[in-house]
Amino acid sequence: MTKQSQEQNLEENKKRDNKKKKGTKSTVINKILQYKKLIIAILIILIAIVSLFMAKSFLNKDDKVLTIGNIDYYESDYMAYVYSIKYNLYGIDNTTLPEATLNSAISGDSTTTVAQYLKDTALSEIKTSAIINIIANEEKISLNEEDKNLLITKKNELIEKLGGEEKFKDTLNKNHTTIQAYDKMAESDLLYKKVYDNLYSEGKINDLTLEEKDTANKEYQRNYTKIRQVFLTTVNVDTLEMLDEKTISQKKGLINLIRQQITNENFNEYIKTYSEDVSSDEESFAIYYETGQLIEELEKEIDNLKENEISDIITSKYGYHIIIKDVLDDGKLIDVYNKKREEKLLANIAKRQTGIMVIYHNPFNNIEIKN
Repeated sequence: MTKQSQEQNLEENKKRDNKKKKGTKSTVINKILQYKKLIIAILIILIAIVSLFMAKSFLNKDDKVLTIGNIDYYESDYMAYVYSIKYNLYGIDNTTLPEATLNSAISGDSTTTVAQYLKDTALSEIKTSAIINIIANEEKISLNEEDKNLLITKKNELIEKLGGEEKFKDTLNKNHTTIQAYDKMAESDLLYKKVYDNLYSEGKINDLTLEEKDTANKEYQRNYTKIRQVFLTTVNVDTLEMLDEKTISQKKGLINLIRQQITNENFNEYIKTYSEDVSSDEESFAIYYETGQLIEELEKEIDNLKENEISDIITSKYGYHIIIKDVLDDGKLIDVYNKKREEKLLANIAKRQTGIMVIYHNPFNNIEIKN
């Protein structure tokens, strides 16, 4: 083969290779064009999934708002306490409050709004919760299986009151909190009781001293009164609206007749037969009250009675009363002791709070109490 022929063959082979490469490239491009729509659709779906995930992460962002000691609290934890306070103040149907209520004063003589009260009280309760957890850890106090079952039972009762699991979740969501935060709060509340029972109840290491009990006794004698009463209401007990004139007139005639016939010996019989009071003990008919708990006109009349003396007919905005002032016994002294024991625990918590670091993270200042 001549040199010229070899060169011609090489040139022809080169052309064939180039033609083959062009054909392959053209085939790839054609396939890409063929699946162009499918590829674009897949890319759009992937972008949508990523965007949805990022949006969900942003919406569900649960910022750390507080660190108390070594315990972190997130916004959902804080709002669980706000929800609990609203529930206790306004009832089951009022856990989401209108702006007008949130911006109104918490009471007639206060400049604090409902929203600010909720925020301040929730913060106070979270601080108490943190100290309780610290004390429980120090004293090796924890929740047992019985405690955990009790928490489940109580949560199920609330779920039933709210109308089911989905309604429960929806209520928590509307109040900007979660089931996990609710459970954490409920566990801490029960842990508070266990700390009290294990350290501050009768006979425990932090029980009242003899001197503290003596002070409580004197306070009990000074501030508590024991009475029984025959009470005929002149208002509707549900709406507090006045009854009709005829009914009131009948009750006035009856209370006058009772006052003529009642004595120390038959007082309980008249209570059992006629009284419409539901606040007294079902067996003894006794009412123990602390100064300031009854309406003013009643307390004033009772203060003027001697022991075992029966009052004249006392008219209040709620109805007609005939009252006997009994000798004060120890029937409610245990309540005063328990109140003093809890005050002792709370004083210790307050003392511990002054010595613990509280870090307010930036998101805390941005929390708004709103619907």
